[in-house]
Amino acid sequence: MNKVKKWQWGLLFFVLCALCFLYPYTGDDWAWGSSIGIERLNAWFDNYSGRYFGNLIVLALTRSNILKTIVMSACITLIVWMITKTNEGKWQMATLVTILIFTAPKAVIRQSIVWTAGFSNYTTSIVLILLYGLFVRNLFIEDGKKHSNVWAIPMLILGFLTTLIVEHVTILAVIMAVYIIAFNFIKNRKIELSHVAYFVGTIAGTATMFSNSVYSSIGSGSDGYRTVGASKGGTLERIITNYFDVIGKEMMFDNIVLCVVMAIVVLIAFIQYHDKLESNMAKIVSCISLTLVMGTLVYGIVTRVDTEWIYNWKYGKYLDGVFNVIFWISLLVLVLSLFKDKYVKYRLSFILGCIACVSGPLLMVTPIGPRCFFATFVLTIWFIAEVCNLVNINEDIYGILTKMEIAALVIVMGMQFAVYAPIYKADRARLDKVRKAESEGKSEVTIQRLPYEGYLHAPSPSEEIWEYRYKLFYNISQDLKIKVVEHKY
Repeated sequence: MNKVKKWQWGLLFFVLCALCFLYPYTGDDWAWGSSIGIERLNAWFDNYSGRYFGNLIVLALTRSNILKTIVMSACITLIVWMITKTNEGKWQMATLVTILIFTAPKAVIRQSIVWTAGFSNYTTSIVLILLYGLFVRNLFIEDGKKHSNVWAIPMLILGFLTTLIVEHVTILAVIMAVYIIAFNFIKNRKIELSHVAYFVGTIAGTATMFSNSVYSSIGSGSDGYRTVGASKGGTLERIITNYFDVIGKEMMFDNIVLCVVMAIVVLIAFIQYHDKLESNMAKIVSCISLTLVMGTLVYGIVTRVDTEWIYNWKYGKYLDGVFNVIFWISLLVLVLSLFKDKYVKYRLSFILGCIACVSGPLLMVTPIGPRCFFATFVLTIWFIAEVCNLVNINEDIYGILTKMEIAALVIVMGMQFAVYAPIYKADRARLDKVRKAESEGKSEVTIQRLPYEGYLHAPSPSEEIWEYRYKLFYNISQDLKIKVVEHKY
């Protein structure tokens, strides 16, 4: 059960650098990295978005692949480090967290990590949330140390920046800030300056974000791309549609590996803690809750192994939605009934509350996609890490699990390189072909789609808007027509 050594963190960062270097610029990256991005900056993103910090990040990352590689690798390493730190820094947990990140649904990875524009909003924001979560974790530990007032300025800045990246995380940050102040006051009859500073930062950042004129357009329904509930079809209809069409599926069940790990960890915790309960009512409630948690997770796993019937059946999405609610409520009830230590209940309930708060705003807006749930998945991994910290495993079994983890990590990362190395090679080759055609004065060039395009977001300039931005990004003449054909393996 050794802690992760510095050289191991260095090795993880190096491997991630090698992987992230292979990720190509695609879709909106071409706009951000070209004159379009500069035009947005010159207008200070007016009537575009209030994601000021996220916008500045993507502007920088789309201008240097080296910078993009370093920042991506650093952020993923930070996520693994912060979650592992809550589990006493064990390298086995670092391995598990890395596996869970890269076995997320393909659409989540391609939109939240691989796609630079998506990464700049959806990965960076959850990194900042975890930073504050780690900072205030002392409140959820008995005899946790009070933070010095010198942390006030860093927390003010952290709160401000966190709320300038993506809207549903902005809302989460504000709720977290209010909750932490209230919780600390109720628990300790004290108010820490650092907590107040974070709250002030989130309020200032939120006001700054939503002062952008684009949100008036979105609210009135005139944006043409983004909407909120009341702007089209009514609020209730929007909530129902978003929940059953997207959230009920993607919040948990679409992530098969996460479902399997959650089921195993929860079951082990139940076996070790159930007999320690003194109250018969607590035993009964925890048994019922476990049954519902395991049942819904098994449902999610089975229906994702064979998706045909659940997606083709007209009531399938409603079944997903109902079971999703049952799962999360049952998990909360299980936490409250199974563990006697009130600080354990505080920690785990806090994380579950964060998951609800970051997912809730998605009920009201369009469009929403897999990238919106990256924060949910990371917070769920944090929950799993906290539960793992509570269970004891026989050393022999632990040794077997450790070997299995190492093998799984090698396979998972090997698969990532097997996918993105050919993508990188093909991306460079087709760009060289386009440049050559331009230098030869040709009027049209034919290029192939990239291999494994399902692992990329808008990867080919096959539509007029993408062709225009692709040529703008790579400084290619707009007179050269690009024809995209299917990739030949």
